Amino acid sequence: MRLENQLENRKKKNTRLFVVVAVVILVVSWFGYQQLNNKATSKEPTTASISKKEEMENSGKITREAMNGVAGLYSNLKDNEVRTDIKDSEFKKVETDVGKLEDGKLKTELTKQLKEVKKSMEDTKKNNN
Repeated sequence: MRLENQLENRKKKNTRLFVVVAVVILVVSWFGYQQLNNKATSKEPTTASISKKEEMENSGKITREAMNGVAGLYSNLKDNEVRTDIKDSEFKKVETDVGKLEDGKLKTELTKQLKEVKKSMEDTKKNNN
């Protein structure tokens, strides 16, 4: 009888131990899953801010290229003197750089200047012929 009681007690202890271990494993895995989930969601805004930063850098680069290109078409920018040796390929490159800009006041002003330069180029070609 004693032996049976001891075996029964051991089975109960083993069952309790198994239940406790199972609960601990479930709790630990649940917390681990939550932490992985939080890390995955926290990474998204970081990549979004990086892409915004890259986008801002690219728009700044495009703006700089367009402004430098238009300024390069003038021999004396203060007096609005257009260079006489502008090649068509150079003008087209500046035109595409200005075309890449976002619509706004800067793009409008640079487009006006490009029209003036084009008109001046045509006048220079007429005078040379």
